[in-house]
Amino acid sequence: MAKRIVVFPVKGRRWAFSTVTPPANSACTTSTQASFLQVWLGALRDVKSGKGIVQSLTPLSHYVSDKMEQQWIALGAAKEGSIKNRLHRMGEKLLVQITPSETFLKSMSKDATKLEIVFPQSLNSRLVRRRVRHIAKSGAQIHSRYMYGSFACLPFSILFGIVPVPNAPLFWNLFRAYANWQALQGSRRLMEFVSDGSDLVQSNQKGMEIHNSQQNAIEHTLILSPSKKLESMLQHHEDEVEKVNDLSIARICEHYNLDYLQMLKWRDFEFKKGKKAS
Repeated sequence: MAKRIVVFPVKGRRWAFSTVTPPANSACTTSTQASFLQVWLGALRDVKSGKGIVQSLTPLSHYVSDKMEQQWIALGAAKEGSIKNRLHRMGEKLLVQITPSETFLKSMSKDATKLEIVFPQSLNSRLVRRRVRHIAKSGAQIHSRYMYGSFACLPFSILFGIVPVPNAPLFWNLFRAYANWQALQGSRRLMEFVSDGSDLVQSNQKGMEIHNSQQNAIEHTLILSPSKKLESMLQHHEDEVEKVNDLSIARICEHYNLDYLQMLKWRDFEFKKGKKAS
C-alpha cells in the first residue's frame, strides 16, 4: 500500500504535514454493516493465519471508530439544551484542542509499504526528511505517555457510571486512549520509513531521492519528491512575509486533496509548552 504526504512551511519555522486523502471507496463502507461478532471472528482468523496482532486488529479498530463516530453524531443531533446536546458542545471544545500532528500521525496506516513525501522544490531533501523524522520520534514519545495516562484514568471514569447521565468521562478516556494508540502506531510506522537505518539511497531522473530499507522482512520504500508546482502555489501575506495566506492553502488542498481546516490548524494552532510544532 502506498502513502503520500505533503510537507511545506506555513508560518516561520512551523511546517504543515498532511496525508493525501484517497478517493472515497464504496467498498470501505461495508465494514460498518458487519456485526461486532463478525469483525471479531475475522480478526481472530487473521491472528491464527500468522498476521501480526496490530494488522489483524485494524478492521476491529475501524469498526469501533465508526461506531463511536455514529454515537457522536447522535449526540450532536440531540434536542437543543438537553444533556446530550450539552455534552456534545463540551466535546467539541475539547476536540479543538487536539493537535494537528496527532491527526497526521493517525493517518499513517500500518500496512503502508511505500511512502512519497512531496515538498517545495526550494527545500533541501535532507532537511525535509529530518523534520518528518522529528515529528515521528516526538510523536511516539508524546502519544505513548498520553495513551498510558488515558488507560490509567479509566478505572476512575467508570465510577461515574453510577450517575444517571451519559458517562462522558468514560467515553472521553476511551476515545483518547484509542486516538493516542492510533497516533503511536502511526509514529512508529513513519519512523520505519525515515529512520537512518540501513537505507540504500538512489536518485531518479526527476531529481527524486528513493530510499529502500529492509526491516522485519518488509520492504519500505521512501520517495522524496521536490515539487515545482507546490513551490509556485506558496504565497504569503504582504504584512506577514513568513505566513502562507488562506487562498494559497486552499489551492494546495484542492490540488493535493488535503483537509483545508487541518492545514489552517497547522498554521494557527496555539501549541502548548512541550507540544511545539515541527
